Amino acid sequence: MCVYFSPHDIHHDLGYCGKKEELIIPFEVPCEDFKAVNPKDLHDKIHERGWVYCLSCRKPIYHPNEFKDHVGCIYYQDPYIDVVAAEESPTAD
Repeated sequence: MCVYFSPHDIHHDLGYCGKKEELIIPFEVPCEDFKAVNPKDLHDKIHERGWVYCLSCRKPIYHPNEFKDHVGCIYYQDPYIDVVAAEESPTAD
């Protein structure tokens, strides 16, 4: 978990690096800008914004007490919301 990384909200094999300001494929190569997320930062983010994102369960976490239900999960402070991703999905007639 890197503080700069935000997973793509639909394609979880992609994400946005806030440090490099570009879409990346995480864990493909070691990153020299990697900075680990401190669990206290996740608690602070919940108090600041109201939630963090559990990538493993694909659900928001609204209270620090919920972390006990997400042991072993991968958490991120911010998912990357792709506003044009819906255009990639075929529509039904």
